[in-house]
Amino acid sequence: MAARISTLRSYLAVCGINDTGSTAGRQTTELITSQGFTSIDDFNGLTQSDIGRLVKAFNSNAATTGSIGFMAQKKLEAMAFWVTNQKMRNIPLAIAKWSADALEKARIESDIAAERKANPQTPKRPGKIATGLDWYTWIEQFTNYLAAIRGVNDVPLTYVIRKDKPAGWDSVADASSPEETLIYQVALTGAAFEADNRTVFTKIMEVTVGETAYEWIRQFEETKDGRGAMAALRLHCEGKDFTELRITEADCILREATYSNERHFSFENYATLLQKAYTTYEQSDQVYPDRAKVKRLLEKINVSNNFMISHAKEYVSDNLADDWIQAVNYLKTKVAQAFPGANRPNNRNDRRFASEANAGRGRGRGRGGRFGRGGGRFGRGRGRGGHDGGRGSHDDDAAIPKKISGINTSNIFRNYGDEEWAALGSEWQRKIRERRNAAKARENERYGGPCDRSAYAAYNWRRNQDGTPQKVTPDAQESDSNEAKTDKGGTAGNNFGRNAYSKGSK
Repeated sequence: MAARISTLRSYLAVCGINDTGSTAGRQTTELITSQGFTSIDDFNGLTQSDIGRLVKAFNSNAATTGSIGFMAQKKLEAMAFWVTNQKMRNIPLAIAKWSADALEKARIESDIAAERKANPQTPKRPGKIATGLDWYTWIEQFTNYLAAIRGVNDVPLTYVIRKDKPAGWDSVADASSPEETLIYQVALTGAAFEADNRTVFTKIMEVTVGETAYEWIRQFEETKDGRGAMAALRLHCEGKDFTELRITEADCILREATYSNERHFSFENYATLLQKAYTTYEQSDQVYPDRAKVKRLLEKINVSNNFMISHAKEYVSDNLADDWIQAVNYLKTKVAQAFPGANRPNNRNDRRFASEANAGRGRGRGRGGRFGRGGGRFGRGRGRGGHDGGRGSHDDDAAIPKKISGINTSNIFRNYGDEEWAALGSEWQRKIRERRNAAKARENERYGGPCDRSAYAAYNWRRNQDGTPQKVTPDAQESDSNEAKTDKGGTAGNNFGRNAYSKGSK
């Protein structure tokens, strides 16, 4: 007991509490005695407010000599923060570690923590869980989301879902940052962890409820085990089947993605799509060297009659063949020069798909060509209008009314209920399908082909009802296709939009 008290006096002396003179008359002794302290451990968990009340009580006590000033109070707050932090990290307390430098660092961190608690930030929650090609992007977004939320002990909630490190890994020597050190020093036991674990489960629920992935964490509903739920999601989404599916999608991107001009598919989108494929390979331990990336980048740039782009490709091949990032950045600059105005805000090209998707409502400009005079697919005679717009001569392609048989058809791309779809009748169903298919074809053209959005179908993949990927035999795929062709009702009116490329979409 005496040794602990003596050590506590040494801690207090670093904070500026007087520890000179006779032992009984020292300010450190009076503080310890008046407040009932027995060791430095008693400061564990004390907040700035607690220290403020402690100092007020000490200074108002007539039996004590002298008073504790503002600066000494701030140092006591820093010491309480330091003790709490060391305990949370499972680091043994030692007077040798409590120096003037440690005190100053703790004072700054204590003020930051107090400010963070007084003015909490509400981070933006990521979207619903993605289990396909975008899984790793989604899990990174979700991890960053948890990193912005503090738990009971003011630790980022990412510690709850941290991955296990290999044997021998040291949280101080091997960590890549102070944040990683903190996340791996915090214990995964105790009341604080249990509370944080329940919070994380709630956050996971928010992004999985209503998705097939939720079935893989339903078993943790009763225990509210956030760490267990995340482990189950990782096992499911990073397993062999999903990994193979993501590799298939990446293969498809490398095989099909091309760049021709800013009108149909921007260079930024083209390069980003390739990077997405390479990231997928790297996450599956298949690393592409920069030279192979640059070669693939150049091979599918097919810009007709443009000397600047041709020269830029030659320059990259000769000077940047081993630097993927620099090659992309250089070409991006040259594309902007070759197609001036293509990336201006509200540029007509940016609105192209939206306007074409509503074909028949506007007028084209100029004569001939895609948007000029002449009979486009939905044009009428030689009236004004363009490729898919204007007033048409084709009765079957006449503008679809905004209401048919009492059904709102102002947006032909929305999901129609079974009863709504049946009420439209076969003739209007056919016309709506044709419009949708035409818009879908243009969408594929704009986004570099259907490959980046429909690898499940194009490469014989589909999902089971539980969300797991399943290879489909050619016979089964042909059967699915025939079934879709002969479907005249039910969900036939819903095969458009984000889920239009998967079997059984609504």
